[in-house]
Amino acid sequence: MVLDTPMKSYAIQAEITYGAVILSFLGGIHWGLAAMNDRHANWVSLGWGVTPPLIAWGALFLPPSLGLIVLVTGFLVAAIIDFRVFTSSIHNTWFGGLRTVLSIGTITALLLTLLLGDIF
Repeated sequence: MVLDTPMKSYAIQAEITYGAVILSFLGGIHWGLAAMNDRHANWVSLGWGVTPPLIAWGALFLPPSLGLIVLVTGFLVAAIIDFRVFTSSIHNTWFGGLRTVLSIGTITALLLTLLLGDIF
């Protein structure tokens, strides 16, 4: 992203697309929880389950700088919600920790692209 090459814009769009796919997957986890556990089968969990894919889909249609900002925001909100959900459940505490580490890495990568990609 830092080097000014003809492939730079493709690389940035590839990162945005990959981020959108991963963010969509994070919503699907909540549908899986609802399918496996009655405690999670409620309108709030199911509603949140469709929200990350909608955020991700929208990010794909924005200019790269705005798309990256939307994805960073989506990953941050997803991390906060997932941390609260997965650390409140005895059998899923490992997943809350994993999600925290992966979210920090993802958000950092997206922010570095935003700041160093010279896309403003």
